[in-house]
Amino acid sequence: YSRYLGNPTRAHDTSHAVEINGLTYIKGDVYLEGWMKGKGLLVVEGNVYIGGDVLTLPDDNGGKSSIGIIALRDSDHDTSVENPTTGKIVYKPHHDSDWSRLGVTHPFINLSPRWEGCFHAAGGFEMETDSKMQKLINLEVVGNLSTDYFDRRKMPNDVKITYYNWQDILSQSSYDFSVDKSVRYGTKYNVAVTKDMISWKEVDATL
Repeated sequence: YSRYLGNPTRAHDTSHAVEINGLTYIKGDVYLEGWMKGKGLLVVEGNVYIGGDVLTLPDDNGGKSSIGIIALRDSDHDTSVENPTTGKIVYKPHHDSDWSRLGVTHPFINLSPRWEGCFHAAGGFEMETDSKMQKLINLEVVGNLSTDYFDRRKMPNDVKITYYNWQDILSQSSYDFSVDKSVRYGTKYNVAVTKDMISWKEVDATL
C-alpha cells in the first residue's frame, strides 16, 4: 500500500535541496519545506511558514550541515505589543497532490514533522491548520527552538526538542567562508566609516 499510494517522489528527491551558506537576509515572508544543506543562517524579517519536514543533507564537502533560521518582526508594519503579526515561525501542514502518484490530494497530512536546525521566532511559534487531525500533530526539533512570544494554545500537541551541538559541526568543517579574497582600496587603506559599539549585555538562557 505504501509503495503505490503512500507519499512518493518529492519526499525522497534530494537533488533540489535549499542551499544556505553564510548569511542570507530576506525582507518578507518565506515558505520552507523539504531538504536543506550548507552551513549558514537564514534571517527573515517577516513570517516563516513551514509546510512539513525540514531535513538536512551533507554539504558539498561531505560534512554535516548546520542551518539556523531566525524570524524577526517587521518594525515598519508590526507595532503590536500583545499579538505580533510578523516574526513568527508557523507550522502550516497541507494536503499536497504533488506527493501522490495518483495525482489526487493525499488524504493525510504530516502528523509528526521533524525539523533539523536552530530556530528562533521573535513573534512567536504557532501552528496554522483547519485539519480535524490537528490535535494529533506532534513536532520534533533536532537542534534548538526559542521564541520571544509564547502562546501554548496555538502550538502543536507535543513539542519535543533534542539538543544538538551544531558548534561541533562548525568546528570540524574545513569550509572556507570568506567570500571576497581580492584586495580592495577600501580594505587596503581603511577608508570605511566605522562605528563603535555603544553597549551590550549578556543574559542567561531561559526555557
